[in-house]
Amino acid sequence: MIPMHFRSILFAPGNRPDMLHKAAGSAADAIMPDMEDSVRQEDKKGAREQIRQELDRLVATGKPVIPRVNSLPTGLTAEDMAAVMHEKVALVSIGKISSVEDVLEVDRLLCEAEKRAGIRVGHTGLLPWLETAKALLHPEAVLAASPRIRVCAFGADDFAADMGFVRSSDLRQTQWVKSHVAVAARATGVWVMDSPCIQFRELSLLHGEIEEARMLGFRGKFAIHPAQLNVINRGFCPHPQEVARAQAILEAWNRAPRGRGALNLEGVMVDEPLIRQCLQIVAQAERFVVK
Repeated sequence: MIPMHFRSILFAPGNRPDMLHKAAGSAADAIMPDMEDSVRQEDKKGAREQIRQELDRLVATGKPVIPRVNSLPTGLTAEDMAAVMHEKVALVSIGKISSVEDVLEVDRLLCEAEKRAGIRVGHTGLLPWLETAKALLHPEAVLAASPRIRVCAFGADDFAADMGFVRSSDLRQTQWVKSHVAVAARATGVWVMDSPCIQFRELSLLHGEIEEARMLGFRGKFAIHPAQLNVINRGFCPHPQEVARAQAILEAWNRAPRGRGALNLEGVMVDEPLIRQCLQIVAQAERFVVK
């Protein structure tokens, strides 16, 4: 089974074969051939067909391929799903999910597409974007609505549009709702990804967004340009200082007499919650190797 642990997912417009090929050879943990917002309305059917033609080549790279189909209100979802149904496509992404009912409808469409393609029903996972006020009232219910949901994403720009404000570089603007998404994802066992930084030349801004996302519990971030990937991949790995500190704490804990509920390590109280944090840091460092 393809791991569902991604630091970076790179968008590639489906109507741009050159960008699809570059994405497949990039440093991204996974790629997202897109039929939705990065493709103009008049090009959407062409993007669908282009992705269909490229799927075998894309999945052959071994990099996880996560096509993003058009949202339910467009009326294009079923045809998009049929085009990308493939035994080596582990996830399909869809935006503007607003309710449990939306998730159930998407699940139904996936079942139909799998049956027509001769793929085991339930094989294809789902990556929904939580980016509407309605979805963000009860994100935990949305994420628990289907066992297909293995990864989710927060969409800052669509959320801003839905709420009627202009997204700025002030991270406080969406921090409260992002925290809500991260908590809901953790509660439902779903890997959670942050919105892309759309100012792709502003790497200092990207660094800030990554630090905020990590602080809130996000596990990775979308990219819209390959130049963002190294920053994202490194940003969602534990810093060397974090790993060294976690290892030192674990070593001290293991040396301590059994039966102690806590110990003092250079003025820091070490107990079970801190040990769990350290174990997670070490496991994450072992999972991802920055190239």
